[in-house]
Amino acid sequence: MYSNGWNSHELRWLLTKPSDPNALNSFVAVIHDTIVGHIGYILARYKYDTVEVTGVHPTMWLVSPRIRGGIGLNLLLRAISVADFSIIVGGSPYAQNIYPRIKFTLKFHIPTYYKLIKPIAYFRSATSYSLLKRIAKTLYLSPSIPSRKCSEELQRNIELRVHPLDSVEPYPSTGHSISNIIDIHQLRWIMKHPALKSYVCSIMYRGTSIGLSVCYINDHQPAAPTGRIVHISYLGDNEMIWHTALLKVEAFLRDYGCSVISTMSSHPIFAKALKDAGYISCSKGTPCYMRDVKNALPGIPNDDWHLTFVEGDSGFRGV
Repeated sequence: MYSNGWNSHELRWLLTKPSDPNALNSFVAVIHDTIVGHIGYILARYKYDTVEVTGVHPTMWLVSPRIRGGIGLNLLLRAISVADFSIIVGGSPYAQNIYPRIKFTLKFHIPTYYKLIKPIAYFRSATSYSLLKRIAKTLYLSPSIPSRKCSEELQRNIELRVHPLDSVEPYPSTGHSISNIIDIHQLRWIMKHPALKSYVCSIMYRGTSIGLSVCYINDHQPAAPTGRIVHISYLGDNEMIWHTALLKVEAFLRDYGCSVISTMSSHPIFAKALKDAGYISCSKGTPCYMRDVKNALPGIPNDDWHLTFVEGDSGFRGV
């Protein structure tokens, strides 16, 4: 049913249940022994202060165009029923018209930020665009000049430690924010993407881990690899710690030859650190919809949400 160029290995990875590689997080609609609809879902745990809940991200929602009726809506309702609340980042215009009808609310938009590291390599690699658009995109991203330097004390005391896959341990959510906890099963699932190189690093401050960084690298064009900061743990309210940790992650990706780096941020402290480090956003962002009919997360301010590319299946798209 899918015709977006994904191979069977990528589809299998996306739908695999992180805690059980022999199971799939997926529902299908069948008529007369023929599959006419499908939806996948990704489960994640979120923590806010002492409250811990399960969220679900629907993905791969598709119904045969020959089928009419409520099959697609029933698939969506089935998928979002498996958790305490549901969160959707993005979606087709058709899907975004449906979300409000089943009690999804548009919470905010999440910007994607970019930093151009190697302008010439990026320009040469962007062959899918016309010449004029390649020039325009390169020029638009080029003014990303850092507006703040990190302190010498933080520069000395914050470091990254890369972990082999088998030694990865999750880092619990801390501080007054709500974010994806990323348990060990989810983290190892993220790291097993079949088409991208994956890295997880501990962010260390004076020898103690204060968070995790998860990165993807797409090196299908060896002359101009692209990097993505899929996730950084919430690091508290000290903007300079965020800023310094971000520069350390950037240096890590730079060492692997990345021509451009992208990341997504909903939290204002992380967003400010990105801007201070020379990242720019190209639009107001991707719409984020939530449905909380069980009132699992009442009254949480929008500025307390720390959402990144790790939400749902957005992290590996367009790296």
